[in-house]
Amino acid sequence: MCTDNIPVLFGPTQVIAVGHHDYRLKYAEEHGSFPINSHKEYPVAKIKEMTGGRGADVAIEATGNKEALIGALTCLKKGGEPFLRWSLHHSY
Repeated sequence: MCTDNIPVLFGPTQVIAVGHHDYRLKYAEEHGSFPINSHKEYPVAKIKEMTGGRGADVAIEATGNKEALIGALTCLKKGGEPFLRWSLHHSY
């Protein structure tokens, strides 16, 4: 939830919040984000669909989860900007 307010600084036209905790997704939606529940649908496919196949301009990954990192990088458009805000808690 800490990263939900960051996009406001950059003025994007659309913010997509990915997660699996309903209360966090509700919070994100209440603050202008489009929520995607990663336990109910595949985020990369949904983001590609929402962007007309182009992908996201920016992806912020703040969980440290390996699958979330791969998803964040995969949903980016060519030349998109990844922002990573985490530390590894497990050895992969």
